[in-house]
Amino acid sequence: MKIRAWLSAFAILLAPLTAFAFVPESGFYQQFTTDNGSRGGGTGIAIEIQNQYMFAAGYVYTATGVPTFVTMQGFLLLQSDGSWNLSTSPSDPGNGLAAYSGGQCIGTTANCPYHAPTATKIGDFNIQFIGENIATLTWGTTANQANTILRRFHFYTGPSEATSLLGQWDVVISRGVSADVLDYEGDKLVLYSASTPDSSGNSILLGCVPSNAGTPTCTGRSIATNVTPCTGLFCFGSSHYDAIVSNGSGATPIVRVYSFDSNVFAGEFTQSFHGTVHLCPSGAASVSACNISMAHFIAYRSGSAQYAQSGVGMSQP
Repeated sequence: MKIRAWLSAFAILLAPLTAFAFVPESGFYQQFTTDNGSRGGGTGIAIEIQNQYMFAAGYVYTATGVPTFVTMQGFLLLQSDGSWNLSTSPSDPGNGLAAYSGGQCIGTTANCPYHAPTATKIGDFNIQFIGENIATLTWGTTANQANTILRRFHFYTGPSEATSLLGQWDVVISRGVSADVLDYEGDKLVLYSASTPDSSGNSILLGCVPSNAGTPTCTGRSIATNVTPCTGLFCFGSSHYDAIVSNGSGATPIVRVYSFDSNVFAGEFTQSFHGTVHLCPSGAASVSACNISMAHFIAYRSGSAQYAQSGVGMSQP
């Protein structure tokens, strides 16, 4: 099928994603592409990951249109390219793609006495996470398997990739410097405004480093984030972002420059992202002066867009 050839090309484009360690996200995933027909709504997979063990339930339909669900579970294993993989085999009857029947209905105990479900192995699967919120999946009954690309369902993170970054983010920097015995440091970043992309697709995100953990009120450290779409074969479908953190009311001096790329085809940011950070020398007046020190960082969403914009909303100090 055409998508199988497309998946091979897609794997080449994903090469940059393995440059950083990442942890796959739990959540609801939808089919971004599939050789099983349209990628329209009505089906999906709920994925929960705890201590590297994944349990996933697919809400799908039979060939006659009857709604059903299937499950997949097992330990995700780290691969040499940085991805996470779980695969089953026809030779293992105790694990694989399981379908269920005869279970409990919805209603009172009088009308719906408990019925234990019956699980039947109907095939096998292979799932490979290639970024925090994107994976490839091969699944189905024996001799009738479909290939699909999954990405986490983003139903309320914003209408665009840029606006999905609005909110508060906890950033952990791995400095790679042990001389002062401080290998890690970090920031809380509040991004509260995103401009409409111009004709070239560039946007500006505005924000700051908050004055304390319990409020988005800004200190003198401001953030001007230039959003520039990434171009070229190995970043097709992604965007590159530079978050310039300055210590003062103006644009200088520059303290840090956070550089990160969106996951290829992963869509809007949901819970985490990663990249590199340039640690600037004291009094740096330009981004070019901040190339003396480069480290990795990973950021986790700790506050909603509403919290960043108005101070009222979900947040985690």
